[in-house]
Formats: sequence, C-alpha cells, structure tokens
Amino acid sequence: MLPRYCETRSAGVISTVADNFVHVPMLYLPSYFLAVGTLQGVPVNNSIREMQDSWWTTLGSCWVFWVPFMAVNFAFVPPTQRVKAVAGANFCWTVCLDYITQNKH
Repeated sequence: MLPRYCETRSAGVISTVADNFVHVPMLYLPSYFLAVGTLQGVPVNNSIREMQDSWWTTLGSCWVFWVPFMAVNFAFVPPTQRVKAVAGANFCWTVCLDYITQNKH
C-alpha cells in the first residue's frame, strides 16, 4: 500500500526531525497563533506577542509530546495503522496545545 521508503525506520527518523525541527517552528506554530488570534478577534500584533511569550514552552512541549510518539509510531506501529495512531495523538496534542496557550487567561 505505502511506498517502500515509508516503511523504513530511517524514513521515520528523517520525517520526525523534519517535522519537529523545521516544520513546527517555521510554519505550524506561527500559523497556529495567528489563526487562533484571528478567530478570537485579536489583533495580529497581540497574536505575535502571545507567540513570543509562549514560544519555548509551546515548542518544548511539542517536542516532548511528538518526538517520543513518532519514535514509537515508526518503530512499532504497522505502516497501515500509523495514520490512525497520528490522528489519535493529534487529538490529544490539540487539547494540550490549547491548555498551554490558554493557561494564562
């Protein structure tokens, strides 16, 4: 079903590193803070300030949650079940992310 390169553990390591150390800090977190701010009617400058204030806590929590999960997912979960595992973990992460960013309010 999946391409052969998706079934190797080295591909899992590459995916984990790319996602957590490139995608998350450069795209995911800025998009998250700007989107949530927009939906809440917060000015962009305030969203950027909120992101700066919460940056290391949020990014560190992301690494603590996702790096171990991805290691287990790529090492032990069959390739055909990985999307389901990520979907379940993503639900948990979304709850954690909301708690982290809204904890100050």
